Amino acid sequence: MTTPNDVKPFGMNQIILVSWDGLTTVNLPASRTLEFEETVVTGEFTGDDELQGLMTVPTGVKGKVEAGGISLEAYALLTGHTYAATGSTPNQVGTMEGDAVRYPYFKIYGKSLGDETDDIHIKIFKAKLTSGLKGSFKYGEFMASEFEIMGVKENGKAFDFVINETAAEIYTGS
Repeated sequence: MTTPNDVKPFGMNQIILVSWDGLTTVNLPASRTLEFEETVVTGEFTGDDELQGLMTVPTGVKGKVEAGGISLEAYALLTGHTYAATGSTPNQVGTMEGDAVRYPYFKIYGKSLGDETDDIHIKIFKAKLTSGLKGSFKYGEFMASEFEIMGVKENGKAFDFVINETAAEIYTGS
């Protein structure tokens, strides 16, 4: 039985984006990567020609997200552009207009399955794009979209890792 101390995450099972106001939730299609690095500020104290001490303070997170395909609804959530769908299946048309003034904050929730019945979730509470969406259409290949993010602290924390002994749905509430 897996305990919270020995989970072995495998792959990227799901990435959900949530608008800052919590009103829009978008599941990224074909989630592939959620890179994560805690950011810090480090100061050095020197004297007598030596390093006397260090202070390192966590400030947030940075990372990269990659998904197969493209969701214009997700892209609009990330960038603040306007997205609208018209018509009905099989003739629905989705259009995203490049009309944003500034990129908004959003939340990211990711899930990776463990090697038994467990999973691990990462929650980034207040992120913003630091790059535009990247992707390419290539002969013989599916398109993969990617973007870079930075996250700042919200209510004193930038992220949570949650290990579930039994795999669970991603909780996108507070």
